[in-house]
Amino acid sequence: MKHLVITGANRGIGLGLTKEFLKLGWSVTAIVRKQSAELKEAALEFKQRFNLVLGDVSDDNSISQAAQSLSGKTIDVLVNNAGVLEGSDQQGLQAANTQDLLHSFNVNAIGPLRVTRALLPHLQKSSSPVVANITSKMGSIQDNTSGGYYGYRMSKAALNMFHRSFSHDFPKVITLTLHPGWVQTDMGGKQAPLTVQESVQGLTRILTTASLAVRGKFLNYDGSELPW
Repeated sequence: MKHLVITGANRGIGLGLTKEFLKLGWSVTAIVRKQSAELKEAALEFKQRFNLVLGDVSDDNSISQAAQSLSGKTIDVLVNNAGVLEGSDQQGLQAANTQDLLHSFNVNAIGPLRVTRALLPHLQKSSSPVVANITSKMGSIQDNTSGGYYGYRMSKAALNMFHRSFSHDFPKVITLTLHPGWVQTDMGGKQAPLTVQESVQGLTRILTTASLAVRGKFLNYDGSELPW
């Protein structure tokens, strides 16, 4: 049985991916700061194949302990999904305070590095390991034609660079950076054109069929390649 580990699984895209992979018959480990009611329902429905681990992607010790709890287990797919969009970040340059900027970088960019590094020995036990980072087209330098959102854009661009460096350093790992689309989540808002299910279906298709041929690429949820 294949094993997926995912961060930020309490709601939105993370919860959607968790449910989708459980329905596909995978074993799923969700690393979350606290358990939501929605995630608890999934845990009850698929309790034999679901594992909940408490962990904060912004804290070294917390992720180290989460990794230790998975001792001896193989991880086939790691999805670094946890992310933040700070409120002040949406109000322009003058409102973007240093504390929010640093928190964005710690969660959105350093968090995936922290988790991937801690779980790398488990991934290397897999015959075809996948590391997928949920980023955003807002992290694309070429695609930025509207400005603003400094902390979010900068931290996602930094995440993209982590992805590229990791893909060169570990060529036997299938590395993916994925834009989930503009999705109807708490972060995306009700005006977003995509439902969670539509995004999740596209992401799942990529995650379950990925090969070394797409290693190191920046992909949209529909499989098309995006500019850096």
